[in-house]
Amino acid sequence: MIEAVQAVEKCIYCGAPVLHSDYKLNPKARKEFYCCTEDCLRAAKAFVLWDSKVRMRFYLLELVFVAMNLIILGFQWQSRWQHFPIIGMGAVLYFFPLPFSHYTSYQRYGIKKTQGMIQGIALLMVLFGVLLVGFA
Repeated sequence: MIEAVQAVEKCIYCGAPVLHSDYKLNPKARKEFYCCTEDCLRAAKAFVLWDSKVRMRFYLLELVFVAMNLIILGFQWQSRWQHFPIIGMGAVLYFFPLPFSHYTSYQRYGIKKTQGMIQGIALLMVLFGVLLVGFA
């Protein structure tokens, strides 16, 4: 029997309205997340699995570039490459678009759209860093 979704929920993966509750990402959880199709459910599960495997790498890589940036700022090194950490932070964010602490934070727009927005911001960071290196 198909259960109807109480309120108009959005698909956790693509952000489209969910009309029925056949596809639950986390059944029996306190807050359940729904997907609109089986393809979105598969993609969302793949994202959650990937997220659980690479999140720590993302945080460690970002920590390295933030530490590099703080060291450069602290010692006031004046070099053409002093802005390299900005390029590194943007590149890491592009390949690992995981700035939120948990996949549930992607619900507003859906995982797919949120990742696209994050990658766009990351490209702007890289471009900004390249411009700073080029004009230094």
